[in-house]
Amino acid sequence: MKEIEIEKKFLLTQDKAKELIIGVEPIDMIDYYVPNGQPHMQLRLRKNGNKYCITRKIPLETGVMSEQTLDINKTEFEYLITGIQTSVAKDRYKTKWHGLNVEVDIYKGRHEGLNVLEIEFSNKEMFDNFQDKLEGCTDITGIEKYAAGKLAEV
Repeated sequence: MKEIEIEKKFLLTQDKAKELIIGVEPIDMIDYYVPNGQPHMQLRLRKNGNKYCITRKIPLETGVMSEQTLDINKTEFEYLITGIQTSVAKDRYKTKWHGLNVEVDIYKGRHEGLNVLEIEFSNKEMFDNFQDKLEGCTDITGIEKYAAGKLAEV
């Protein structure tokens, strides 16, 4: 089923990330991106704790993606990732911030030190009217070098 994902992303300092995740259990995640010869890789294979899925994400406009996800099993996941070298590992923390559901991603491995806050919105109006309340954090929504598929390449 196709869904629309509307989100803003913020680069977090180490201190701000730690503050937001106090008392929250991490979810171990690893994403593999399938090269497609395009600037933006659209197909992602994800291990999300004990769950596995394949997702196609197509950018529609800044902060808005068309997203289609299919659950798969561990055997399918392991077979499909064979030979894929474009990956990103992170711990994800799902929490609340100013009444909003947010996700804090603490990247691991070669991306250690990168901390990103994702805020999903239920509609474009909320996205457009959102007032940044994060002191000392940088809005990176739509900045290609911070897209997970781009990070997977470096």
